[in-house]
Amino acid sequence: MEPAYRWRPLAAPSPWPTPRGRVKALRRALDAARAMASVEDPEALTAAELAAAARAKARPELLQWLITPPLTVQKIQELHLRVTRDQRTVMGLNAEGRPVYLPMPHGVFKDRPNNPRRPDGRVHEYCPPDRVPQEMARLLTILSEAPEDPVVRAAWLHHGLSCVHPFADGNGRLARILASAPLVAAGLPPLEVMDQDRERLYLPALRAADAGDLTPFVRFIEAQVERVVAAMLAALPCGGEDGAGLNAALAQRTRRRRLLTRPERSGLAQHPRRRPPREAPRRSPPSPSDWS
Repeated sequence: MEPAYRWRPLAAPSPWPTPRGRVKALRRALDAARAMASVEDPEALTAAELAAAARAKARPELLQWLITPPLTVQKIQELHLRVTRDQRTVMGLNAEGRPVYLPMPHGVFKDRPNNPRRPDGRVHEYCPPDRVPQEMARLLTILSEAPEDPVVRAAWLHHGLSCVHPFADGNGRLARILASAPLVAAGLPPLEVMDQDRERLYLPALRAADAGDLTPFVRFIEAQVERVVAAMLAALPCGGEDGAGLNAALAQRTRRRRLLTRPERSGLAQHPRRRPPREAPRRSPPSPSDWS
């Protein structure tokens, strides 16, 4: 029976997909929101970012460690160890082809094929175990030559790791965290795949990438980032559902801060919301002509 997907060595798309640019606009709005949050409420955006990171099942400290250069094969192995350290077993097949539970290897590449079988009986082929080190080195080489756009890099990194499937288990979790690295490094939230989007959007986009078209997966990641950024902006007092009114609010805050930094108002700088009491206007006593 013909495999559902036949593995082939990694290759860079030609041409690379081009995002629509919507994420860049939202990133500018998010940067402005960060500037405002640091003045209005230093914890407001931080809480939203931590919530998004938690939903993405990636701790902020882990992502900060991951985006610190360089990204190496050894670092990816260390990431796998950290992500799967609580997993004790992995499903495998014995010599008779029956499913059995095997000890979970942490942070080391697979030593046996891990090709899943689809419901129709066809096999989805991943990289053979003896080719994994070579293909992981190739993945990082292609990534270093990829466009600087974080969404494109996230899509390529995720799909490339999924094609190699270098570990016995945990490859999907690892791919989503790795895909978050270019996004977080660019000031964007980590990749978050909602349960309701998995079968309808996420897996079809990955299958399109398997067929040689990375664009649907780039669009999928772009849409996920847009949704999370919009939610972050909505969580801010000045953000609005899609960032509407953000620029006006930022301009108002900028004007207010400029007023507070003028020399004649330096006394207000420590208490920007407290105004000095107004002196009552002085009135001269009424003259005798006013009594008549």
